[in-house]
Amino acid sequence: MRGGPGTSSPGQMSGEATMRVLLLRAYDVKSYQLSGPAWMDTERYEIAAKIPAGATKEQVPGMLQALLTERFHGAVHRESSELSVYGLVVAKGGPKLKPAAPDNPDVTPGQPEPMPKMTVGKDGFPEFPPGYNKNSGLAFAQGMKIWSKNRTMDSLADLLSGQSDRPVLDMTGLQGGYEFTLSFRFERMKTASGEGAEVTEFPGELVHAAVQSQLGLKLEPRKAPVEILVVDQIEKLPTGN
Repeated sequence: MRGGPGTSSPGQMSGEATMRVLLLRAYDVKSYQLSGPAWMDTERYEIAAKIPAGATKEQVPGMLQALLTERFHGAVHRESSELSVYGLVVAKGGPKLKPAAPDNPDVTPGQPEPMPKMTVGKDGFPEFPPGYNKNSGLAFAQGMKIWSKNRTMDSLADLLSGQSDRPVLDMTGLQGGYEFTLSFRFERMKTASGEGAEVTEFPGELVHAAVQSQLGLKLEPRKAPVEILVVDQIEKLPTGN
């Protein structure tokens, strides 16, 4: 999804997205908080929406909710459910995090920017040039590396949820933004396809070990109540414009 308030095209939002992505953005929930029909992950829609002059970023979710209700006859409700989660907590010995520089603004997703020239570090992952002050992450065949110049622990928990088998909730009690890097390998990769494919273990730490050794944090299995957005009804085909 491109454009909208705060971008170079504030009066137009366009792109292609699944119904799941549209619902996540409209109701400001995370993927594990959304319960609905399986086709939400596969059906894709082309969006070309006009945004009223003067509209703010905070108003866009409400506009998307209205669109989903009017055009797709969407109906949802929220409920609490106890889920198996990982609690992101401070490990023994304390966090290995550097508070973000006061003059470094909180970095949020926005319009794509040209990728700066990079070099290869000692760990085999690319390195951004000195002075690069954006939150970034790059995934490779063997793993992922995350550069954070100003990231909250809640934002880190969201990011780790995408690399874990269950949701990750921030339970560190750490406030504000932090500067850090985190690199980890994926559990295993097949070097060939088909039956009998070789499975290769790449060097480096898995995500749980990396979080503890590199950040001084820990992912602990927990049970916790989580608010769930339940899709009661939504149509695959939208009504006409």
